[in-house]
Amino acid sequence: MEYANALGRRVSILTLGAVQFGMNYGIANKTGRPTRKEVFEILDIARDAGVNVLDTAYAYGESEKVLGEWLSGRADRDAILVATKLPEIEGFADMSEGEAKSKIAEVLSTSLRRLRLERVFLYLLHRAEHMTCRDGLVMRHLDSLRREGLVEHVGVSVYTPEEALLALSVEGVSAVQVPCSVFDQRLRRSGFLERAQRQGVAVFARSVFLQGLILMPVGDVPAHLDEIAPYKRGFERLCREAGRSVAEVAFLFSRAEEGVTSVLVGVDNVAQMRANVELAARPPLSPDLLEKVRESFCSIPERLVNPARWRELEDRRKP
Repeated sequence: MEYANALGRRVSILTLGAVQFGMNYGIANKTGRPTRKEVFEILDIARDAGVNVLDTAYAYGESEKVLGEWLSGRADRDAILVATKLPEIEGFADMSEGEAKSKIAEVLSTSLRRLRLERVFLYLLHRAEHMTCRDGLVMRHLDSLRREGLVEHVGVSVYTPEEALLALSVEGVSAVQVPCSVFDQRLRRSGFLERAQRQGVAVFARSVFLQGLILMPVGDVPAHLDEIAPYKRGFERLCREAGRSVAEVAFLFSRAEEGVTSVLVGVDNVAQMRANVELAARPPLSPDLLEKVRESFCSIPERLVNPARWRELEDRRKP
């Protein structure tokens, strides 16, 4: 396993996303949540392969709890870097400053209890608007929790180039989780990745397989996303000509993006975990192949590459 030096640690280039461990997730997921036994096996395989970063969230169902059960049995738990997220808080805008701070502390305390940890390596805002809302109250309070030792680093999970670029101007943000794939190159085009690298901000690239959409056969693509089919066929053809698999090119493309610290991938089963470990060990893509991918898929409509908009497309097709 390769590692990057980021946030004062050696961070594995593969981060294991744990949303599937707590809830049904992913457009290509046909098996649902893995069992507790399967989750533990997945986590063991990841750790044995050198993966040392786990990504979860308060809002991911039982994910934090399951990870906590596994972590509690690990002698090397201090070497495992856990990232979790502050959720959207109902009624937050109407709370007094004291109530808001208490609620944030309460949510973090719940996450720590579930994870059976005294502190988390990275605490991300799950909503980008929390960076600036209430005149910066959330970020100020998270900084105080960081100084108390409950959080090592503070970051944000974003969905758009505008949110990502804003994060680079917000004091206290040391990591950003971003969508990044062969079909979604918005962050590279915006200049965010280059700027993040210059500023020393860690970047965790997620959605490299677009919830499995990039990997699934064209015939299995849901009707509301059928516009993606020509791009999928073109990508499959490019991969065949290069003699490399679709999964390999998709993963290594995001890995090669300038400024990316680690590629975050979730899995539904043991086979997928083993496959992702193998992908992380594959040789890098040639400069020529990288350029072909960038040129061929740099302008796919945002509605097709942003999962937050898929429900909108699905609703439009309903009678």
